[in-house]
Amino acid sequence: MPRPEFSQAGTNGGGQTIAVNQRPKLHTLNLSQTQEVVAGDTSTTEIYAPQGSTYQIEGAFLQVSGVPSSGSGRHTFDLKPMGSLISLRGVSSYSDELRWQFSHWSSATQTKLPADESAAMSAMRDLRATDSKPITVTYFNDTDSTQTEQRTIKFVVSEASY
Repeated sequence: MPRPEFSQAGTNGGGQTIAVNQRPKLHTLNLSQTQEVVAGDTSTTEIYAPQGSTYQIEGAFLQVSGVPSSGSGRHTFDLKPMGSLISLRGVSSYSDELRWQFSHWSSATQTKLPADESAAMSAMRDLRATDSKPITVTYFNDTDSTQTEQRTIKFVVSEASY
């Protein structure tokens, strides 16, 4: 389609500017882990954006099975934006699966923070990371046995450069 006479380069027809340099890029991050987490210990994953960019969470999947051979306790996922206060927390008893899926804690038998599904999704989408301040995902094994199961940690992030 030819450009109208009143249009300029970099516009879409009737003078509407098209942003071409600042479009966010989508990335899938698979940060799943297989190393064991002994009883009473933690495993922390930090997500940093590339230099000169920010990451915003668009979607996530977190999952870990119950702790094998455990007889008591609980296990927890905590998510924090830019190294600050906890935004999301899911807690399950020692034998139960812990899972974030479809924008909420679909399997967290003891605690789901935020408890409201729309608030939980909003909190997840509000997570941001820069090149110096990460999104932190911490798994706590507060049971009496070693967690030997894989922790699946996957994110879809949008990257915006500045």
